[in-house]
Amino acid sequence: MLDGGLRAWQAAGMPTEAGEVTPRPATFTARPRPELLADVDEVAALSASGGCLVNALDPATFRGEQPMNPYPRRGRIPGSTNLPFDGLLDAATGRFRPVAELTRLLRAAGLLDGGRAVTYCGGGIAATVPAFAAFLVDGTEVAVFDGSLTEWTGDPDRPVEVG
Repeated sequence: MLDGGLRAWQAAGMPTEAGEVTPRPATFTARPRPELLADVDEVAALSASGGCLVNALDPATFRGEQPMNPYPRRGRIPGSTNLPFDGLLDAATGRFRPVAELTRLLRAAGLLDGGRAVTYCGGGIAATVPAFAAFLVDGTEVAVFDGSLTEWTGDPDRPVEVG
């Protein structure tokens, strides 16, 4: 992961290339970490028990008030809290905020309390930002519900909260 993305890379004076590039073949061996993924049944159990579920989307989407709803139903998983992923990043640089700020924000959301914590968003992408931030702060491993709102709200039997 490149903290700050291409913009930070270029700001640091690092080289970039233009034009066609032929990559050298290499071998990559993936080592899946299934404990860092939560499925819908685990999320339902956490929701029912008051466990730590954190929604990484903007506040309007969290409340179910977004003008254009990309999910089957508006709302959030019951019992979840809101920690927008973009609030963990410095808007000017795109880099993660200082560790002290991240610690304060993540602790307030319950992500650093030591218990099982799961983040979610719309489809599992934005949820990786608070999960990575927790690891960056102190090595805390947070699971991601990659089905997120798309899967949860696609099942009419799953409850949602609004407001």
